[in-house]
Amino acid sequence: MTEKPTYEELEKIANERINLKKQLKLLSLAVNQSSEGIAVIDLDGNLEYSNNAFAKMHGYSAEELVGKKISIFHTPEQMPHVEVANLEIKQTGSFKGEIWHVKRDGTVFPTIMHNSLILDEENKPIGIMGTLLDISDIKQTEEALQISERLLKAAQGLSKVGGWEFDLERQTMTWTEETYRIHGMTIGNPAPGSPEHIEKSSDCYPPEDRAIILEAFRHCCEHGIPYDMEVPFTSVKGRKMWIRTQASAVWEGKRIVKVIGNIMDITERKQVAISLQESQEKYRVLVENANEGIAVTQDGVIKFMNQKSSALLGFPRKELLLKPFIKLVHPDDQQMAMQHYVKRLKGEETPEVYKLRCIAKNGDIKWVENNGVVITWEDKPATLHLLTDITEQKQAEEEREQALSQLRTTLDATADGILVVDMNGKIVLFNKRFEKMWKLQTSILNSQDDDQVLALAIDQLKNPDAFLTKVKKLYADSVAKSFDTIDFKDGRIFERYSRPHLLNDEVIGRVWSFRDVTDRKLAEVALEKAKKQWETTFDAMSDWVCIINKDHEIIQSNKASESIINLSPDQVVGRRCYEIVHGMDVSILDCPLEKAIKSSRLESMEFKTAENRWLQIAVEPIKNSTKTDLFVHIVRDITELKEKENEISLLQKEKAFSILSGGIAHDYNNLLTIIWGNICILKEEMSHPSQQELFNDVEEACRQARDLTHQFITLSHVALLKKTSYNIEDILSSAIEKTDKAKDIEISMDIKGKIPSIELDPDGLALAFENIICNAVEAMPDGGRLEILVKTETVAGQQDESLIKIFFKDSGVGVSIHDIDSVFDPYFTTKELSIQKGGGLGLAVSQSIVRKHGGNIRIASKLGQGTTITVNLPITDLKQIVSLDQKESFQLKKPVILVMEDDPSLRKLITRMLKDFDCEVFSTSHGKSAIELFFNTAHKNIEIDIVLLDQNIKGGMGGIETLKNLRESGFQGKAIVVTGSPFSPAIIDFKKYGFDANLLKPFSKDDFKSVIGKFISL
Repeated sequence: MTEKPTYEELEKIANERINLKKQLKLLSLAVNQSSEGIAVIDLDGNLEYSNNAFAKMHGYSAEELVGKKISIFHTPEQMPHVEVANLEIKQTGSFKGEIWHVKRDGTVFPTIMHNSLILDEENKPIGIMGTLLDISDIKQTEEALQISERLLKAAQGLSKVGGWEFDLERQTMTWTEETYRIHGMTIGNPAPGSPEHIEKSSDCYPPEDRAIILEAFRHCCEHGIPYDMEVPFTSVKGRKMWIRTQASAVWEGKRIVKVIGNIMDITERKQVAISLQESQEKYRVLVENANEGIAVTQDGVIKFMNQKSSALLGFPRKELLLKPFIKLVHPDDQQMAMQHYVKRLKGEETPEVYKLRCIAKNGDIKWVENNGVVITWEDKPATLHLLTDITEQKQAEEEREQALSQLRTTLDATADGILVVDMNGKIVLFNKRFEKMWKLQTSILNSQDDDQVLALAIDQLKNPDAFLTKVKKLYADSVAKSFDTIDFKDGRIFERYSRPHLLNDEVIGRVWSFRDVTDRKLAEVALEKAKKQWETTFDAMSDWVCIINKDHEIIQSNKASESIINLSPDQVVGRRCYEIVHGMDVSILDCPLEKAIKSSRLESMEFKTAENRWLQIAVEPIKNSTKTDLFVHIVRDITELKEKENEISLLQKEKAFSILSGGIAHDYNNLLTIIWGNICILKEEMSHPSQQELFNDVEEACRQARDLTHQFITLSHVALLKKTSYNIEDILSSAIEKTDKAKDIEISMDIKGKIPSIELDPDGLALAFENIICNAVEAMPDGGRLEILVKTETVAGQQDESLIKIFFKDSGVGVSIHDIDSVFDPYFTTKELSIQKGGGLGLAVSQSIVRKHGGNIRIASKLGQGTTITVNLPITDLKQIVSLDQKESFQLKKPVILVMEDDPSLRKLITRMLKDFDCEVFSTSHGKSAIELFFNTAHKNIEIDIVLLDQNIKGGMGGIETLKNLRESGFQGKAIVVTGSPFSPAIIDFKKYGFDANLLKPFSKDDFKSVIGKFISL
């Protein structure tokens, strides 16, 4: 027994039916909105469904058609076609074709019908679905085209013009019916498209013209050169006639695809021309007595000249007949005359009238205006020339041109733009300056189209209405004068002056004069702006800049005085510079101001203050004509620069010492091994106690020498790290225990927070710490306290702790200001030299070991106030250092430079110059890849010495942002900012952004070398 559906199942079925109805409704709406007719028919030919478009096509509503037979849509004449379509549907399952339908009112119309069988689930036909498209408009268009084609053929027959088309791609020729008739051929023979057309047509031309016609046809096909010729023609049936044949190319882009042309029977016209030629004799008397010279040339020689032509040139006619006409033409005009003559005979385009110079019998030059036309003379082509003597006219024109040239030269030499117009406002004259100032083309000005010129002019102005008002006002008052200024949209400013143009005290027009005063006006604005900018820039400078007089009195000061000397500008103005800077009552020895007064050029000096600050003072005269009363006094804090210079010097010393010590240590170890080994052998052979004691002393010296060579190796770049994960606290504790310290010296260690274990060389770092602690203990001969503080520090921009900082603070004697820069130099010491006290390598070795760990070491001390040494170890960098066991060390001897420049050409240039300086170069176009390059080189243990960073990178990080990321990633080398803007903050105050130098584009190789040479030896 079937179970009844549950309530939930019934509800689901109901919802599905509702959704189905919605979908059917949407489908019905879509079908009814279709522009094509859609219908469904059962197998008996009854209409089960039709959309609105189908019903409307036939003049019914959709409701009326349900159940109707489809036969109502067709006339009895159409039914056979419908039955054929139905048969095709049954056989193939579909039909698509043109079928005529009938409307309700009996009107028939053409359609495109597409019917398909509707199949059930068992693939059996249950009906037919069809779409219908009314093509009445298309049919009407086709009929119109057919009518036009018939009319065209009829017109060609009446005008006796035949047409043809040559398809270059298919190499097929097609003729119209009239073309066949002109050739005397049966229409369709040769068949359309056959290449025989060209051969059969060429046979109809005389041999002397056949080659010319074929050559012209070839040039048209290959180069698109059109032709138009009149030639004799004999049809296939033997009828002689004259025809005119024309052709031109059809282009698709830059390619010729077809050549089209026509052929016209001009026999009647030619016969008329022959009749006229036969009547020529009747008019010879008129020609002889004409007021113009008349001549006929044929085959390049003179065949006829009337009396006027003979008189014009001063030759008897007998001397001129059969004389080459070109010999009468001035040598400078012969080429032109011959070109026109040949082109005219060939039917090519050439001027009907042109001017040339002829030479008379007496040698005089005659200017002649030649009006030529091709005629038939004695059954051959010739040229008829109508010659007019224009010598006097030409002389007058030359005099006028000379006067105008002088006037134009004068006008073009002026700095103002000049425009002269007549009483109607038409342009009469203008100079080149006017044309350039108003950015107008010469052709437009010469056209005298005032409306176009005025439209182009006012389109450039800020206030065109005011301009036009002034023009109209002055044109209305012909004697008025005017002066004003006009402003352009592009920022230019013109002064405009206008006055009447007088001739014999009569106004004949108006003269306009325009002067470009943009630079002057802008200079006035710029001067005021520059003053404000100077004041702003003056106060924005990080250097203390002041204006002083010859008496050292400060006249003006910028705000940087507050940061340099802790005094405001108001507190320094009126005081003497030596009082404030040096604390003196009189000027110092070698005062740069006193030197500048004598030399009249820039003088400078550097000195170190009591607070260990380095200051640079530069004084330069402010020259006003030949008198110098005021000076620019600049004080710059160069402490950081000096420290960096000192660091560079130390690096250079360390590098040189490294190379030397590595080589010496290698050779010295070999010698020491031989000595020590032989000492041991001798010691075994000696038994006397006193001899044994001597050998013990020698062995101890060898041990100390061995330790010394180990320190040499540590200082050299040959030494590699043997890394392992270790705790800094353990290494420090061990170093403290190993230190030989006096009883009255207290050593304490304070660990702030949790210090992570990192990968390091424990033996190497222990030696570094032992040397630092030992140095501190020796600095406290009378006892004291050494405090060791260890903590981690976060580098700006990184979330993880990235630095371990170890501070060694003693209460010893301290280091003098003169010695502090040398404490890390090898063999520098303030102690008495002896074998027991060491030779001054301790801190140098410590510095070398710390640097090999990717860190740095700093010292701060004052004489009598103790010393603090700070060791910084970057955690991130330590993890990236390649150990001896992991990867082979790679050491470059050349300076390594990273270049970031987005311009490929400039990047290539910089790379080439650096390689000329024997540098290793890595280059890239944007900041992201620069950072990736840095990490890749660090992974290979390649240290980048200098980065050159372009400040402005299109679509990417600029130099400032890139350097910030590089510094945060551990880069400790030098940085140079490169930019093309002299007012960029990165150039003016480059140190503020972490750069060590700047380079301004464009730069020479010497400029480039000068900047790079500050940091490396070139």
